[in-house]
Parts: sequence; C-alpha cells; structure tokens
Amino acid sequence: MDISIKERLLQSKEAAARVAAAILANEKPDRKFLNKHLRQYLERKFMLEQDECASDDIDELSKASIAKSLKISKELLKEVDLATSCEGATSATIKKVLFFMAVQRELGIRLAPDDIAQVKTLEDLTELVLPALGAKG
Repeated sequence: MDISIKERLLQSKEAAARVAAAILANEKPDRKFLNKHLRQYLERKFMLEQDECASDDIDELSKASIAKSLKISKELLKEVDLATSCEGATSATIKKVLFFMAVQRELGIRLAPDDIAQVKTLEDLTELVLPALGAKG
C-alpha cells in the first residue's frame, strides 16, 4: 500500500530529527562521525536513498531530490526549473538554503552566512559544523 506524500514527509522529518539527536548526543563528535551523520541527515531531509547519494556535492543532491520528487530526470529539471521567487533562484538553490537553515536549527548552532555561502560539499559542511558544535558545549 502506497503511503501519502504527507506521511512520507512526516516520516522523513522524524527520521532527520533522530539523526540530529544522535549528533547532539555525541558530546565530542569527530570529523568521520559528523560527516556520516550529516550525510544521513541530508538523505532523510532530501528523501533520498543511500544509493542515490553517491555525490558529495550538496547542489547535485538537491537537484536529485527535486527530480525524484517530481519524477523527472535531472536533465529535464534544468529545463523546467524557471523559479521566479528569491531573485530568480533555482529550486535546488532554495532547497539547499533551507537545508542549511534546518541544520542550524536542529543542531542549535549558528553559522556565518559568508561561511555557509562557501559550502559546496558535505565535507565542507562537516568542516563548518564541527567547531560550531564544540563551541556550543
């Protein structure tokens, strides 16, 4: 039996919250732990399976998530993504920004906007979040 979109979104949100809780439960996360858990968090937030997340590029993963949700190819997404909100930002860019906001909210950290703008990969995000988690405690 297929579950509704609303149920899938709720399950995804709850799964992401569990991953965030696991990160917060680790008083001294190391780089490897944090990277693994940030990847899992992204997978849950973007509703992607592990095998759909071969890339480390957050923009590519955002596009994969949107394409999967719309049931279209990433190539077709490039053609149809003509977003006019947020000064012409693409759906993938908006999704990425919302992801960064969620990371900060759920982990209870603040990241400098200029630093966030430089994040391209999950490894970049790990490097940015790791000291912020340490400073929080």
